Amino acid sequence: KTTIAKAAYNQNFDTFQGSSFLPDVRAASEQPNGLVCLQRKLLSDIQKGKTKKIYSIDEGMSKIKLLVRCKRVLIVLDDVNHSEQFNAILGMREWFQPGSKIIVTNRHENLSNDHAVYAMFKVKGLGEGESLELFSWLAFKQAHPIKGYMNRSRSVVQHCEGLPLALQVLGSSLLGKRVDLWQSALQKLHVIPDDKIQKILRISFDSLKDDHDRNLFLHIVCFFIEKKMGYTITVLDNLNFYKRIGIQNLVDRCLVEIDIDNKLIMHQLLRDMGRAIIREESPEDPGKRSRVWHKDASDVLRKLTGTETIKGLMLILPSEAIFSTSNQKRCHVEDFDGNCSRRRRLGYFSWISINSSSTNSAAASNEVAFKAEAFRRMHNLELLLLDNEFLEQPYK
Repeated sequence: KTTIAKAAYNQNFDTFQGSSFLPDVRAASEQPNGLVCLQRKLLSDIQKGKTKKIYSIDEGMSKIKLLVRCKRVLIVLDDVNHSEQFNAILGMREWFQPGSKIIVTNRHENLSNDHAVYAMFKVKGLGEGESLELFSWLAFKQAHPIKGYMNRSRSVVQHCEGLPLALQVLGSSLLGKRVDLWQSALQKLHVIPDDKIQKILRISFDSLKDDHDRNLFLHIVCFFIEKKMGYTITVLDNLNFYKRIGIQNLVDRCLVEIDIDNKLIMHQLLRDMGRAIIREESPEDPGKRSRVWHKDASDVLRKLTGTETIKGLMLILPSEAIFSTSNQKRCHVEDFDGNCSRRRRLGYFSWISINSSSTNSAAASNEVAFKAEAFRRMHNLELLLLDNEFLEQPYK
């Protein structure tokens, strides 16, 4: 879907007065202030970099409305999974000047039904001939299998069911492999039950050279998607990863990509596969997994259930919050987000929802505040990513 949308965009954007391609809307919206960042990119693209800062979704919607009603625009929203994303970026159809075109890719047909859609195109998988050709380019560096590998290649292609990502990932993982390793991969394919595509992608993860590359992939899946390469390498350098060769190995296997903004990105299915591997470590108790993020991380800190198995933890709370400080001594912390450094004042804070009244602030802060004691059992914690999180003393 994304490939088709990119082709349509690249062939037509210069015939419009303004254009914007917003990739990975689903993943971007999950980041702090993600919808606001998407709005800012849309305005910047259409105005060719002349956008001022936006501080709220409502402000962004107002600016988009003013802009698109006087320009004929082409906009692509890639991988949308909630109406909230659609509405925050595009607002109402009547805002747009006649002749404007909007392309939306998503996996949920009912999402499209929520809006006045002019036309819907359901993307089919590749045919067997196209699938074999795509697979061959990755597995053999030519348009067809080499001698002696035709039947094995057709078997792989049949299991991928025309999904380009699966063909690409499996083809890359089999490149240059001996016949016995091909045979092992085929045996795994033949016993794959439900969740077929996820398990096909898992084969490529399992075939990585060593635990170093596997751990690197899982770290990226959980903590570094959409992060700048410079930031990622800086952090990983302190974790004793051979980051450059490791990341290149993942790129070669089509498990990770580096986009034009030098950010690490990956297909949603690959991210889902990687995070499923983490959850399998302890399905019922996140505190016994090697990596925890977002809601699971919040639960672990709140319930004090973290254990020595946790190597990495990431928790990001919304920045739209009211912060109240006690009169205790404050400290300064450098916060590096990969694009710029900024200094902010941290102390023993609690935060409350912007909608909470002052009478409820204590209750709200009790619900959200985390105790430093939550880290007491995390003896192997090596990567801690916190944003807008505040811990009660003592830190020792």
